[in-house]
Amino acid sequence: MPCEFLMRSKCDQGHNKTWKCSAGPPLTCFKCEEEARLREKKAKEAIILQQQREAEELAHAARLAEVEQKIEAEKQKVQDAQLAEEQREVVRHVGLMPYMYATPSHM
Repeated sequence: MPCEFLMRSKCDQGHNKTWKCSAGPPLTCFKCEEEARLREKKAKEAIILQQQREAEELAHAARLAEVEQKIEAEKQKVQDAQLAEEQREVVRHVGLMPYMYATPSHM
């Protein structure tokens, strides 16, 4: 008949272990294994969260670049319109110049 006496000891981390004498001590500490599983799960979740943050940052940067490009295009349109207006004004002014220097014929 196998021995049913409960044996007790502590693992290297200080967790209590119990086992039946006839079964022999467990090869690993169940609490240590559970802590390791939790650490691994948290590490994986942290990696996933970091990847999500990086993806969001990249998407934000792309949207920001698109907005900045639109702003620059609008600024260029305004500059082009101002330049065209200045050129029209110069042409209009130059067109009036012969009249400005003409002497009155009935003086």
